[in-house]
Amino acid sequence: MSTEEKFHREGELDELQSLAQRGDAEAQFDLAVLYMWGRGVAPDLPKAAQLFELAAIKGHEYAQCNLASLYVEGMGVAQDYAKAMFWFRQAAEQGNARAQCTVGHFHYLGIGAPQDYAEALRWFRLAASQHDPRGQHFVGVMHDKGEGTAKDVAEALRWYRMAAEQDLPLGQLALAWKYYKGDGVEQDLPRAYAWSSLAADATEVELAGRLYNEIGSFMTPAQIADGSRLAQELRSRIRARH
Repeated sequence: MSTEEKFHREGELDELQSLAQRGDAEAQFDLAVLYMWGRGVAPDLPKAAQLFELAAIKGHEYAQCNLASLYVEGMGVAQDYAKAMFWFRQAAEQGNARAQCTVGHFHYLGIGAPQDYAEALRWFRLAASQHDPRGQHFVGVMHDKGEGTAKDVAEALRWYRMAAEQDLPLGQLALAWKYYKGDGVEQDLPRAYAWSSLAADATEVELAGRLYNEIGSFMTPAQIADGSRLAQELRSRIRARH
């Protein structure tokens, strides 16, 4: 970094701190992010939490989400699921899809609020209505299990497919499992193999790789070739949409 660049950045930081001190919510949020990640300043999670809260009180939805996440993890603040739920709900009520989905999870699991499947489904639906793939997936899960609504595997498949086609590994894994077991659809091993292949691309879903290998062990070479071709077609189609 050149000296000119350094002073330029320091000048921007001074201006940001000045705006934050004067109560500018966007500046408070931006400064909190810098303290959270240690960008241009020493990392300071308690300071980040304080700044996020100042912005959150003013209705900054992303500050509300970040503050809630800090309460979930106990980073810079004492872990407190009730406070996390409060701030996620503030953002959710402003229409933030990520927060809506998280509020749904909290109600589903009974974290920071009483377990309530009907309320969980309501929030998942709100997120799904904004094309949030996780919201779509969990609407599918609840129809699949008959939680908060009547069990309806066909409806679950419809939601899983929407999430899968948005490249959500959980939705892809759910579709793969349905085609593998013939649950709600006719068993289709090449299609199950294809969707599990896409899900396995995501390293965070370890089960997908195991399922991919398991499905492949029951397939003929011709079926594997069909499944591989279909997987490539699905990848291309999904990438074209993104």
